[in-house]
Amino acid sequence: MSKRLIGIEIGGDTLRIAILNRGKGQMTIGSLQERSYADSDELAGHLNELLAGEFGFGDQLATSLLARSAYVRNLNFPFQDEKKIAAAVPFELFGQLPVSNDDCATATQKIRHAAAEASVAAAAVPRQTLEALLALFEQAGVPLHRVDLAPFCYAASLGEQIGDGFLVCATDRETSVCLLQNGELTD
Repeated sequence: MSKRLIGIEIGGDTLRIAILNRGKGQMTIGSLQERSYADSDELAGHLNELLAGEFGFGDQLATSLLARSAYVRNLNFPFQDEKKIAAAVPFELFGQLPVSNDDCATATQKIRHAAAEASVAAAAVPRQTLEALLALFEQAGVPLHRVDLAPFCYAASLGEQIGDGFLVCATDRETSVCLLQNGELTD
């Protein structure tokens, strides 16, 4: 049974949708679509038109937030215990940010271990930003499975193919430059 990966990019005034078909160990392009929009109602209408009612059991729908919509910090800890790190992240992160932890949702990347230390990239996204995005997909009647943050989403999906090198993504809203080492975003 073929499953689809559906990626959605919401630009300043352009909606882009990429549908990849995944089956029997192969990935093929199903469709690439682009539509202009003037406001959130028109954007929701395009989402509904292009995606509504076409979902199968294994389909996965993902979108990303702009890097500038979040506060990101690289946190360092003098210990490696993952439970301790998980407990310490909110205190360390919000000690460095100009916002309250009550106003944000947080996420972390995979913990990087070195000698007796550990580091982790942590992000805080204002809840209003997430709520607006989720409301848009709800208005369109489109189930959203994953929301990720640029440039981490690029590294997660392309890092394995790149290995070591730079990944540059330039859109009409921002440009991200990432350093990848062993397929993982390091800077």
